[in-house]
Amino acid sequence: MKKRFIKLLLKAYDMSAEEQKNILWSTLKDWQGSNEQVDDISLIGFKIK
Repeated sequence: MKKRFIKLLLKAYDMSAEEQKNILWSTLKDWQGSNEQVDDISLIGFKIK
């Protein structure tokens, strides 16, 4: 699962913050399916200039 997550982050790194949020959220919902969330999920993003 870790490798898939890293591939997803690399795919989204050059997108806008809004696009990144959308792709991460939709990927999570697709993966989760109809299962109830039982663990906490935290993800923080920031931009370095």
